[in-house]
Amino acid sequence: MMRAALFVPIFFLLMATANAAPIRKTVEPADLVNLKGVSGAQISPDGASVVYVVDAGDSSSLWVVTTDRKSPARTIAAGDGSETSPRWSPDGQTIAFLSSRANPHAADARFRFSVANADDRIDFHAKSGGDKDSMESDAKPGRQIWIVAATGGEATPLTNISGNVRNFKWSRDGRFLAFTRKDQETRAEVRSREQKQDQVVVDRVLKYSRLWIYDLSTREARLLTKGDTNVVDYDWSPDGTHIAATVSATPRTDDVENRLSVMTFSTESGKVDRTLPGYASERMIRWSPDGRALAFIQLAPTTDTGIPVLFDLKSGSKIVVGAGIPMGVGDMVWNEDGKTLTSLVLRGATYSLARIDAASGAVTDLGILEGAADKVTVSRDSRKAAFVEETPQHPGEVHVFSGSVARPLTDTNPQVASWNLGTQQALSWKSSKDGRSIHGVLLLPPNYDRTKRYKTIVHLHGGPVGAWTLGFHASWYNWGLVAASHGYVVLLPNPRGSSGQGPDFSAANDRDWGNAEFQDILDGVDLLITRNIADPDRLAIGGWSYGGFLTAWVVTHTDRFKAAVAGAAMTDLFGMATTTDIAPSFLDRYFGPLVSNRALYDAHSPARFLENCRTPTLVLDGEEDARVPISQGEALFNGLRFIGRETQMVRYPREGHFFDEKPHQQDSLERMLAWYDRHLGE
Repeated sequence: MMRAALFVPIFFLLMATANAAPIRKTVEPADLVNLKGVSGAQISPDGASVVYVVDAGDSSSLWVVTTDRKSPARTIAAGDGSETSPRWSPDGQTIAFLSSRANPHAADARFRFSVANADDRIDFHAKSGGDKDSMESDAKPGRQIWIVAATGGEATPLTNISGNVRNFKWSRDGRFLAFTRKDQETRAEVRSREQKQDQVVVDRVLKYSRLWIYDLSTREARLLTKGDTNVVDYDWSPDGTHIAATVSATPRTDDVENRLSVMTFSTESGKVDRTLPGYASERMIRWSPDGRALAFIQLAPTTDTGIPVLFDLKSGSKIVVGAGIPMGVGDMVWNEDGKTLTSLVLRGATYSLARIDAASGAVTDLGILEGAADKVTVSRDSRKAAFVEETPQHPGEVHVFSGSVARPLTDTNPQVASWNLGTQQALSWKSSKDGRSIHGVLLLPPNYDRTKRYKTIVHLHGGPVGAWTLGFHASWYNWGLVAASHGYVVLLPNPRGSSGQGPDFSAANDRDWGNAEFQDILDGVDLLITRNIADPDRLAIGGWSYGGFLTAWVVTHTDRFKAAVAGAAMTDLFGMATTTDIAPSFLDRYFGPLVSNRALYDAHSPARFLENCRTPTLVLDGEEDARVPISQGEALFNGLRFIGRETQMVRYPREGHFFDEKPHQQDSLERMLAWYDRHLGE
């Protein structure tokens, strides 16, 4: 009887445990850096399937999922290296992609690949042609174009050229593939390197990105562009006789980022037959199906703002998309009717899928997204669109949009369902400076208690023309989610200078970095204090890149914050302007010519105000950062250290502006959390 009596409560205890809510896991830095990445979603012409990339860190693979969700996702290309950039053929029967896998057919006489019209560079299986002959070589190829049937099977290589094939696109009739590749070493350069005579005169040896055209019937790649022509992005004309491209005069980063021209080339001769006025952004260029117009992002004369435009090639007229509307327009894709385009649009902190009228530039929302998305592709009938969207509760997954709703098709990181994430919401407030509307995102910790005030971190985005949106804020430099999971309230403000409210708002920090945004940020903090969300005695701040600059500016102009983390922070704008890889144009557009505006550069440099800093500051930098050289972080760290302020600097070997190595990503996250915990307490 005693055994029976014991059985009853134990039985009900087990039942209660089984029915209890699952225990949620606090998100740790290791969890973030081990997430698989989803990217490159491309919808098939008939809208029935989407091909996409899954990146596991040390390798990536290609997957296909049906848009009706009746079949599970399946792998179609997985090697021992990198499989990326899938592109459906125009008939939807095959998928071309880039792969770093070894080519088992390279030594097979039946595998044909030849190069024509090349210079005296090292190319594979080249034959005589053009101005000079290219020669056979033992050089090894990098990423190449491969092809696989849409139904699956063995993939076969198309190209076998030295170096890495980059951006490639099908011609609309499916007979050709265009691709870009950087110049390879000449034989003279190889001899100099082997003889240790490889000193470089700056700006003398430049490796251009060239445009090539590959003929699928002859298996020959022909060099199309030569001379001072560095091709960044491009698109085929509908009839295949021309290519429109964004082009810089040199491959220097400053020219690529700040001085891109839009040109059209003959695909037969490679000659430029038209150059459009003004400069473009590198992000995209799209030729309309009827051949009449080009869609691209034009660079504003001042600041780093992009203006979406439709350029009529016949009349030379230009339409600004969404003119006068406070929003940001992303990637634009022509619909097959040639009268409309599909685009992702950002308003404040919220994305929507939208339709653009080509005749007027008017923008009409098709549906609001739950989170953030980037590039979009559309089916031939324009009834379905596919993109990778991240939501507040899940990292990026393939979504299909039809009607007015986006539906997820994949679940690549199922472990996230067990994470203790908290909640987030879009937020807005008025700037006390001039009444402008400022938008942002608020992350609340799990089990948020309205009767309590919380330790709060202000996390500042990069750019300056960037923006926080609703989404999955979980990466080594976008760490709002992990901080919230550890009990913090996190405010993600979009002060003036951000995107999402139109070009005028993005340009509102012109010649006024730091000072322009300062009050917008503090007003957001004050809103949280007024609403009894933030504890005014436990405030912290941090950011990366331009967010690092703003962090350094804020802590040298107020002592309200108890801790700061400044990553890749600009601190001395004069030094930045003379050492960054985007000098001189980037800062010149915001502050004017360097020499004649030295006082203005100094007036907006946090390093000039270090004596005002009372906030313990952690400085994080990559030793190989060309964008914001490590000397900028050293100026902040050493300047604070020399005057006795609490500070610490961590240098990450081999890392550039954004970290690639997982141990470094994890370490930076752990140090960030430990720094805030130490100075804000429980």
